[in-house]
Amino acid sequence: MKIKRKDKIIIFLSIIVMITASLILIYNITQILKYREGHPKDIAYTMRIEDSNNYEVILKANPFLTNDELDSSFSYITSLVNYINTNFTYQFAIDKKIPLNFDYYIKANIVSKTESDATTETLKPVWNKEFILTDHRIGTSNNSKITISENLRIDLDYYNDLVNLFKTTLNIPITSTIEVKLMVSIKGKLDNNINKDHYMLMSIPLDVQVFDIKTSTNYVSVETIYNKELPKKEISYLIIIIYISSIIAIIYIGMFIIQRTYNRYKSKFVLIRNKILKDYSDRIVTISNFVQDNKFKTINVTEFDELVDLANEAYEPILYWARKDTKESWFIIIRDNIIYRYVLSKKGS
Repeated sequence: MKIKRKDKIIIFLSIIVMITASLILIYNITQILKYREGHPKDIAYTMRIEDSNNYEVILKANPFLTNDELDSSFSYITSLVNYINTNFTYQFAIDKKIPLNFDYYIKANIVSKTESDATTETLKPVWNKEFILTDHRIGTSNNSKITISENLRIDLDYYNDLVNLFKTTLNIPITSTIEVKLMVSIKGKLDNNINKDHYMLMSIPLDVQVFDIKTSTNYVSVETIYNKELPKKEISYLIIIIYISSIIAIIYIGMFIIQRTYNRYKSKFVLIRNKILKDYSDRIVTISNFVQDNKFKTINVTEFDELVDLANEAYEPILYWARKDTKESWFIIIRDNIIYRYVLSKKGS
């Protein structure tokens, strides 16, 4: 089979286009997956925060505990607590050399909610009382770094007494918490202006016999800010699906063009035979030789569809035999000592 130069070029270009386009799309997919959190060239700045909220619970003199203080590895008995010493440490750094303006203070909030019962269920607080524990401290840092360290004493009895007064005066069953917060506001000028409001929180239940202290923050230790908005994950996944679909479509179209070009050089006999073998692969049994016995009567079938209909009626397989000596392909059904034969020949093809 000699292929013309024009068709060779078509096949070659089809392969090149398939490979090149697929590689480009695969590269784009890997880039989306690799930089789904943002590309390094688009980074405006990176912030790093180190913090600690260490506290000690100082106990009243009592016959039960020999220690004067307890650390965070214990739960605490309210009646034995004298006061709580805590230290807020907050260190902010940015990888750009710019001056930073900051403002911080410490406040406390008593947050009280009603106790739910079978008839009442409320989600909003019924009482929220704020206390400013330290004054605002304002400053500027010229080395792109801010360090804050504040020690604080928390008189737990004072806040418990306020809660008890509220309950007994208004006769409302409530659950209360004292929330102690270090509030930090940071501002700086860049292409993307820095404007951050962070806090460190210490949460202590009030008016309970035993309590645990919980700490939390509203920031992450490392945060990278980009010059442009990052695409949503749903959009990134949609683009990946489109790229994958495009790869499949390009390969399918390329293979179709190549196959069609090759088919020009195949005889009609080969094309018809291959189509029959493909379309009826579950019905056809290939045999290596066929010996025709004189006791069988042979009936030639002119259309292959008629042979299929007969196979459906007789529940018989279609036997396939290639006669190389006469360049023929036989499709056969044997039923009631009769050979039903459809012959496909190369003659004239």
